[in-house]
Amino acid sequence: MEQPDTTQLASGSKVARAAESATVLGIDIAPVQSATEPNCWFEFDNVNWEWARTPQSFDLIWGSKLLGNVNNWPRMFQGAYKGLMPGGFLELYDTPFSYLSVSDQEAPSWKSVSQQAHELGKKTNCSFSIAPGMYMRHMVAVGFVDIKETWETTEVTQFVLHDVENMLRLSWHLQGVENKGIWARLADWRGRLESEAGNVKVRQLLQADVAS
Repeated sequence: MEQPDTTQLASGSKVARAAESATVLGIDIAPVQSATEPNCWFEFDNVNWEWARTPQSFDLIWGSKLLGNVNNWPRMFQGAYKGLMPGGFLELYDTPFSYLSVSDQEAPSWKSVSQQAHELGKKTNCSFSIAPGMYMRHMVAVGFVDIKETWETTEVTQFVLHDVENMLRLSWHLQGVENKGIWARLADWRGRLESEAGNVKVRQLLQADVAS
């Protein structure tokens, strides 16, 4: 199928609207997704499980926000490679929980976010951080070719803040903090993060585009 501009797409439904002639399958680890497009449906699945779908059944696999959710990157990439038709594409988008200082002013809350994400990754065995070239090494190892990795440095957005809050909620939940306490902490953290947002930049993996 003709490739949609997947760097701007956030769900299977949007992919389906961008490529109306395609058949689109979206997966999630919870039954929270729904689609109104006739060429799209969702199923419960997890990229950490063994690949159970028919080999060579997709010509495009697109994923986002995998950081903090994948506990075995080689297995995930191997499953994607087996699932793609010859000449198919894998495209990924993600935002590591690490931030760049852009001024002499401190941003202690954002530094703490990176530290908490690192500790949470060790607890869950699902890293929240990637460095340029990490995905590429795994892709080469399983057989992908023509790899293109693009990074972008941007301002802090509401989407970034939303991801940070989700990470903090999970971290505090695993520490045994009750829901009432979690929401009280979030109210405090949200204000501090927003006040320091102008002192940091976000480095995003805009696209990792490879052919099988």
